Amino acid sequence: MQPYRMASFNRPSTPPSNPGSGRPWMATSSPRKALFRSPAAIEDTQSADLQLDKMEVEQLTENCVKNLQKEIHEQRLNDLRKKMVWLTETDWKYKRPEELIGLEK
Repeated sequence: MQPYRMASFNRPSTPPSNPGSGRPWMATSSPRKALFRSPAAIEDTQSADLQLDKMEVEQLTENCVKNLQKEIHEQRLNDLRKKMVWLTETDWKYKRPEELIGLEK
């Protein structure tokens, strides 16, 4: 197992667990570090995580709505195409409006 490094490019996203106890690495390192950690920093990271979660949910919802609107629009276009084909196929059955109102004979 590699030692836990402080550089941001080498730091894993979650601290490694202590294989013996199953507790996180920070909890077994030193009670003094846990004692002097700022609770405000913990709350800030939790609120930042909450904000990120909210933003992710909003983004996923927006993407789903856009996709749904696109599908509905495509369905409407397909329905209009079908109606247009039907109208061109049955056009011979009906007189033109100009003939009906007497402008043409």
